[in-house]
Amino acid sequence: MIEVLISLLLLGVGALGYVAMTVTASKMTTGSFAYTQATALASDLIERININYPGVATTAYTVANAPYYNSAPATYSNACEVNNCTTGAAMAAYDLAQVEYEANEFLPNGLVAVRIPASNNNHVQVLVSWGSTTPTVGTGANDCVSAQNTSSATQAPGLTYNAAATCVLMESTYQ
Repeated sequence: MIEVLISLLLLGVGALGYVAMTVTASKMTTGSFAYTQATALASDLIERININYPGVATTAYTVANAPYYNSAPATYSNACEVNNCTTGAAMAAYDLAQVEYEANEFLPNGLVAVRIPASNNNHVQVLVSWGSTTPTVGTGANDCVSAQNTSSATQAPGLTYNAAATCVLMESTYQ
């Protein structure tokens, strides 16, 4: 009887280990899916920016009055599939709205931000975040990345991911 109880105890410990492993694997799969989606969205927006150089030249891709979009648009008032986008700024507005909509569709609390550093006007940074992280630069608990000072006066500060941030940063240089 004691042997049966001991074997049931060992079986129970093994079953709990299996359940814990399954839960961890599920969380890792969800996290991997989010990183994949965020990377694809950031890459998509980088490609759109590189194609739409006139929109970039007017800094139309930077988000006005906020570091990120707060909610996805329900419709696109200047849908470039239906109407001709005659200016780079119109195309930039459409690109931002479409990628932000996709971020909200594919990621929980998905947000997108575009940064064009003033010190390097042919360089663009796209941040895509989800969960409680915002696509902002800072040292707060919800910020995606923080700026790191460099030892060189001619080198721009680098960005590093904050601990526990759920975001992707993609950078590109355009001609």
